[in-house]
Amino acid sequence: MPGFESIDAGSLRQLLTDGDIERYRTLDTDAAAAVERVCRDCFSTDIERAVVTSLRGGTGS
Repeated sequence: MPGFESIDAGSLRQLLTDGDIERYRTLDTDAAAAVERVCRDCFSTDIERAVVTSLRGGTGS
């Protein structure tokens, strides 16, 4: 986009704290486990909406 080439986003970045890093690691592990669980329970006949609902934990949100 014209005019955005010169924007320096460096001032918007922040270093992650040790707590942030640990939360991301936990999130990664939890997300991987959820996707693996859903994939193991899927069938080729499942529609995408059903798979997404299952991935969301059946909440439909």
